[in-house]
Amino acid sequence: MHGDDHLTRKLRLCKADYDEVLSASCSEWVPASSYGELVATAVCSSCEAALKPGDGTADAFAWFYPRGAEPLELYGLLCPVCSLDLVNTVGLKKESLRPA
Repeated sequence: MHGDDHLTRKLRLCKADYDEVLSASCSEWVPASSYGELVATAVCSSCEAALKPGDGTADAFAWFYPRGAEPLELYGLLCPVCSLDLVNTVGLKKESLRPA
C-alpha cells in the first residue's frame, strides 16, 4: 500500500473480532485470485468511489487463517481515503523489506 511502502500487521483474533474485521474492513474485497478483474473495474473496494489513473490508489491484500478452515486470501483496491482508514483502523506498520 502507499506506493513503494509495504505495510503489514499480524493479528491474533477471537471469533467475534475476526468477524468484525472481516465485515468492517474487507466486506467488499474479492478473492485474491480475482485481482485483475477488480483492477479493471476501477472502483474502490470499500466506498465504491470511481478511481482514475493517478488517484494514488492502494492495492491491499489480507490473509486470514481461521482455525479449522482453509485460509482466506482477499484483495481490495482502495482509494486514498479508504487506504488511510485501513492503515489507522488496523494499525498497519511499515515493513522493512528483506534483501533478495
